Amino acid sequence: MTKKVSVLLVIAFLVGATGCSSSSDSGATVVCDMSHLSLCTTESTCSNASGYWYDNSCNSDPSSTWGVKKNVDQSDLEAEGWSICFSESYDVSGVSAISSILSSCNKSRLMLACRHVGNPIFVLSAEASRADVTYDTGTDHYTTHTANGVEWYFNDNQSWGFAPEGDSVFKNECDLSDTDPDYRMCINTMSGNLIYGYRCGDNNLNSDASWERVFLER
Repeated sequence: MTKKVSVLLVIAFLVGATGCSSSSDSGATVVCDMSHLSLCTTESTCSNASGYWYDNSCNSDPSSTWGVKKNVDQSDLEAEGWSICFSESYDVSGVSAISSILSSCNKSRLMLACRHVGNPIFVLSAEASRADVTYDTGTDHYTTHTANGVEWYFNDNQSWGFAPEGDSVFKNECDLSDTDPDYRMCINTMSGNLIYGYRCGDNNLNSDASWERVFLER
């Protein structure tokens, strides 16, 4: 009898420790799943339940900024709580330390975007948690990190950018892939700094002062 009680106590402890369950009025255990997303208290459990993690909660629908977006007005993003924390034109090289950028952009969500200088419309934009956007994918040609409907890549001595979820990349140094070219953004990096170039969609922007890369946070 003592052995049986001990086993039940261990099971109860393990279920409670996940942070993904509660008891219903009938006494049955309710777990984090597609029907009970409010019980998913971490990004990983939310994802496993086919939910969308943002604003520190698990949601049934993707956020309005899920995936790579085209032609988004800055005012619409500001209405959703986004603010610009860094920007510079694509011709600037070697003067913006990534560590300084991340010190300025220190909130939990980070967005990369690009546009014509002086235009309020972002030609491309994508966002995810700060940890996902800055996830170091190394210096090989192909590795990405998937988050919020986007393939992210980052290394402070190669490049930083994104492509649509499911698309492959060819980082040399920036992504040169021509699959869905209008949905790809890339910034060259070297020795911990942003350097000139490279792309906003299908536009080659090496040394181009008429386009800018913009970082937003929320």
